[in-house]
Amino acid sequence: MKIDKYFSAMIFGAALMGMASCEPQTDPLEKEQYQKEVYLVGAAQDIQDKEVSYAGDGSLYISAAIGGTTFPDKDVQVTIGLASEEKMDLYNYKNLSADDVKYQSLPTEWYNFPSWTGTIKAGEVYCRIPLTINTEKVHADSLYVIPLRVVSTSAYSVVQKDTVLLVHPKMVNDYSGSYTFEGTTWQLKDGEKINSTASATTTIRNATALNASTIRLFQKVVLEKIGNVAANTYNISVNADNTLTVTGYDKLAITDGGGTYNPSTKVFKFWYTNTDGNKTYRTEATLTKSK
Repeated sequence: MKIDKYFSAMIFGAALMGMASCEPQTDPLEKEQYQKEVYLVGAAQDIQDKEVSYAGDGSLYISAAIGGTTFPDKDVQVTIGLASEEKMDLYNYKNLSADDVKYQSLPTEWYNFPSWTGTIKAGEVYCRIPLTINTEKVHADSLYVIPLRVVSTSAYSVVQKDTVLLVHPKMVNDYSGSYTFEGTTWQLKDGEKINSTASATTTIRNATALNASTIRLFQKVVLEKIGNVAANTYNISVNADNTLTVTGYDKLAITDGGGTYNPSTKVFKFWYTNTDGNKTYRTEATLTKSK
């Protein structure tokens, strides 16, 4: 009798298991695993650089997105607006010394949002909201940012951490960026090189865009910061025929210079002479674009 009862229990349990196996199975990951929140892409960064070409129309984009493990099942309108300068001020305090140029808000009349609202389509996770910068106003050394935040959404909540995006319009042209500088400098006497004074330099230099056809570089291996620009930099302008004009940017006394640019290899070959006190120097160099 005891064996029969035990056997009956096994049969009943097996039947229950069989019934359960016939029920449709669902993937738990098909359901949202977290709370959906709307945020600005890059707000977790201190400063977000956005390249703006001097040769273009000054346009760039701000991206808004929805976090979560599933795609939204409906369109979501996201409206952004200006944020306070608190995050910018905190960044200046933590990262810049008293003598450094500080970040400041880009004047509102220097840029334009056709619309402050973008739409994240159903089945997608982000949208881009365009704006246009007046490139004639933004100087290469201007540390401007646009502080932005999400003002409202048509669905879901706004993220409560990293709410402010600091957008820094970084001006560029076809020649700006990182280069390997290889050059030799001689002291001149009566216009001739004094070979015993030859000094070779190989280093990485950053070419800063000044307009659509001109870059600025540091002459010596000094810290590339705004405070060192006036005394240590020169300009290279690419002419229509790819010849070069080399001039001093501010206080560097360049008396002559020239060269050529190869658009295929992105290599500059140039030379310039400069005076320092009562001495004259000639530098001959190449700049090769970093990959």
